[in-house]
Amino acid sequence: MKLAKVILTNLVILFVFSSFGLALNVNNNNYALLAGTPVTITGTVMSVPWPASQGLQIDTGQEVIVVYGLGPRWYWNQEKMAYPVIGEQITVQGYEVTFPNGSKRIIATKVSFQNGSIQLRDENGWPLWNARRNLNRSWCTCPRCE
Repeated sequence: MKLAKVILTNLVILFVFSSFGLALNVNNNNYALLAGTPVTITGTVMSVPWPASQGLQIDTGQEVIVVYGLGPRWYWNQEKMAYPVIGEQITVQGYEVTFPNGSKRIIATKVSFQNGSIQLRDENGWPLWNARRNLNRSWCTCPRCE
C-alpha cells in the first residue's frame, strides 16, 4: 500500500510538471528565429489572408514573397495601427528561418508603412502580443535564454 502511494505521488508530480512545461510552451523554438538570415522586403501588398497565419503576400517588383508572423489583428488595434491592405506600400524587416523539415519562411519582426511602423517581436524574437515572453525563463537552456 505504501509503495502504491509513492508511485501515485510520483506520477502526480510528473504530470503536474510536464503539464506546466506544455502550458508555458517550453519547446516553441522562438530562439530559432534569430538564427535565421535577416531580411528586409519592400513592396506592394498583393493579398491579405484570413487567417493571418497563411501569410501576407508582397510583390517586390521582382517576385512575390510571403511573410508570416504578423500577429493577431487585436495586437495591431491595440498599437493603433491599421493592418496592411492590398495595394499598400510596406517594408518588412524579419528573418528567413529554415525549419527542421527543411521548409523556409520569412518571419516579420517589424512592419513599416508610409504613416508609421509596428514592432512585432522583441530583441529575443518573442512576439510582443505574447504575455508569456515576460516570464522568468531561468530554467530554460535554449540558446536564446542563456
